[in-house]
Amino acid sequence: SAFRHQSKQINVALTEAVMVALMRRLEAGDPLPTPEGISSALFAVSKNEKFIESITRATADEEGVKYRLAYATKLFGAA
Repeated sequence: SAFRHQSKQINVALTEAVMVALMRRLEAGDPLPTPEGISSALFAVSKNEKFIESITRATADEEGVKYRLAYATKLFGAA
């Protein structure tokens, strides 16, 4: 599943980052990305070590939260 990271459980930090990025895109007046665009962005986050760290270790750390939300927003194309 898209919201699981190496586990059977949903990763809340990953889910938060994707949902915030998509909501920011909608808020900017942009259409939602295509399913292919979403898959591509999810693949990209799965290959970014700093992002992976931000969703697996100290997930409430302010800098980690800022990074994961900014990175996901960038990948999902919100302004």
